[in-house]
Amino acid sequence: GGRLSFLARPTESLSVRASVLLQNIRSNGTNIVDLDPVTLKPSLGRLKHQRLVAEPNDIDYRLYNATVDYDFGPVTLVSATSFGTLDQDGEVDASEVYGPPLSFVFGTPLGAGLDQGLKQRRFTQEIRLASSGSPVVEWTIGGFFTRERNRLAQNLYGVASPSGDPVPTLEGLIIVDLPSRYREYAGFANATWHISPKFDLPAGGRYSHNSQSVVQNTSGLLAGGASSFSGKSSDNVFTYSVAPTFKPSENTRVYARIAKGYRPGGPNAVSPLAPEGVPRQFGPDTTTNYEVGVKTQTDDRLLSLEATAFLIDWKDIQLLAQVEGFGVNTNGGSARSKGIEVTAGVNPSQSLSLFASGSYVDAYLTQDAPAMVGGLEGDPLPYNPRWQSTIGAEFDHPLSASVTGRAGISWHYTGSRHSDFDPVFGQRKLKAFSQVDVHAGVDFDRFRVDAFVNNLTDARGITNLGFFGAVNGDVAAGVGRPRRIGRALGLSY
Repeated sequence: GGRLSFLARPTESLSVRASVLLQNIRSNGTNIVDLDPVTLKPSLGRLKHQRLVAEPNDIDYRLYNATVDYDFGPVTLVSATSFGTLDQDGEVDASEVYGPPLSFVFGTPLGAGLDQGLKQRRFTQEIRLASSGSPVVEWTIGGFFTRERNRLAQNLYGVASPSGDPVPTLEGLIIVDLPSRYREYAGFANATWHISPKFDLPAGGRYSHNSQSVVQNTSGLLAGGASSFSGKSSDNVFTYSVAPTFKPSENTRVYARIAKGYRPGGPNAVSPLAPEGVPRQFGPDTTTNYEVGVKTQTDDRLLSLEATAFLIDWKDIQLLAQVEGFGVNTNGGSARSKGIEVTAGVNPSQSLSLFASGSYVDAYLTQDAPAMVGGLEGDPLPYNPRWQSTIGAEFDHPLSASVTGRAGISWHYTGSRHSDFDPVFGQRKLKAFSQVDVHAGVDFDRFRVDAFVNNLTDARGITNLGFFGAVNGDVAAGVGRPRRIGRALGLSY
């Protein structure tokens, strides 16, 4: 990967910044481990899984951006234009779902592989006009537009078991071509009224219109011949935020906030063999967020504290579900998330900084989800740890006139969580896990040298349980990245 940025200032009032971000990822497989379905212990050994089909995955990502700033004096104008591309090609072992019916039909042990490719092109334009230098009211108005084009191509083919070799006569069992488009137009305005030196009232609103369209073309032996279906959807949405702030002293700020959030829906890529009950599309969901908090520090900056309490009401919550053997996105009922977050810091000297943060979050359904999802009122939301915390220390000290040494350590704790909703087996409870990261290095002249060890204790926390992938009745699970040792070199200029 890499990033290149270029800044030009033709005049004192005008600046132009252009940047390019690129990333190529080549992987020979997934971070999945096969677990015993009862004990959730590795069934084949640590960091091992068993598949009939190799699962390589290649991703190429590009992001191009141009941002123009012009200062008119009383107002400033900002134009931000970006264009991104994503190309992904990979293989998926689909033997768990399609192996048994293929073996039954053809009378010989068979598995299945899924060749999958995704292309995405996204253009975004935003223009903002903002006040500058106003002592009483600061404001921003602007417009936003984005256009996204996606194309998903899938090819299901049969493989021999246990060799995994493709069977030439079982190529193209299901061929899917799924082009989709997404467009959004939005206008927004924000303002901050400085009512007094101690009281500010920021508020803002955004009105947007989005439209989506999708076409699914299928063919192949298992698809029952060529077929096609299409779908369209659109929404008009108004979101807002109001956040009064009180500053009793120069080092303390107390605030409250209420805001509405929105997330669009979209299509599901499902087989034409899927029963009618399997949703082809999923709808949008919305949140209403309430928050109060305080930020403060002592005059000498020895101690600092941030504390926040929040409550989020969530409607038509989007959930990942397994419906009739197919993994899809669908909408549940309603949910609520409430909790507190605290961050504290101690700086006993210029060289040493101690910090700690923690959160308690209780997130649960407040209404039964559809029967095909399996969640009931009161069930915890998937993969939400009630308790989470980080404790750490950073130390830097001059070793000579031109050399500075640095070192740090942090401990991250993730509490127990529950897996996705399942109408058959229910949710599984996943154990808590911790991770320790350490680093040390030196700065000299314009150079920086760092050495680091991430996940020092080589913890094996389960991050998610998959719906598909494992064979022989095992459960496929994602786990935390193993111990990683490395070094980094930096040059400032």
